[in-house]
Amino acid sequence: MSYLSKLLVSIGMVIGFILFFGFIVIQTKTSGSATPMAFAAIFFFGLVAGLKAVWKKKETTQNHHLDKR
Repeated sequence: MSYLSKLLVSIGMVIGFILFFGFIVIQTKTSGSATPMAFAAIFFFGLVAGLKAVWKKKETTQNHHLDKR
């Protein structure tokens, strides 16, 4: 992946996280509950893991040898 595509995916993930978490907060507020801090922690750690997966460096050398018989 190029740098620009990684940046666009990361921005999309952050915007999606904010929108989805806002939807969850609105739904819990209308049902009379408090702010869902457990959901916030789970979604935040999921966002961090997703961002780490996007920005992870891959090895450029590939030494795959197939034995064809």
